[in-house]
Amino acid sequence: MKLADSEIIAGDRIGNIYLGMTYEEFSTLYGDDDKSEEVRYSCSFRILFENFMVLFSNDEKKLDEITVFGDFKGKFRNIIGIGSTLSDVEKYIGDYYEAYEICPTYAIKDCDGICFELLDIDALTDDYIEYDYDSIEKLLPIEYITIFKGKP
Repeated sequence: MKLADSEIIAGDRIGNIYLGMTYEEFSTLYGDDDKSEEVRYSCSFRILFENFMVLFSNDEKKLDEITVFGDFKGKFRNIIGIGSTLSDVEKYIGDYYEAYEICPTYAIKDCDGICFELLDIDALTDDYIEYDYDSIEKLLPIEYITIFKGKP
């Protein structure tokens, strides 16, 4: 199952999937038949579909995060989507900062509830090459967009 190309609203929703919806509400809309993977952790569980995944809390069974990827064509503020770059974010939305070092993930300074994970440059080649990551990070495409409540 794929998520239709929908508007991304930071800290709120992507299309008709919204943060805080219960697992039962989500299942009514999207069912369980087409999921490709469900992973349970101690405090949450994730359900993976073709171009999106959702993360529910185990205790309240409420939606905490929505992530889009792959061929999802929806946009944040009608501009930023999968394949956009940090240069686009800076030009059209505003300043950004590195939210997590482990994977190249960035958030917008004046906008809570959204972050962008860039394409892993090491995935582009089989050869190990030393990169000046700071000089190319603005040019790498966004591979994942995640919305959530608050700051990363």
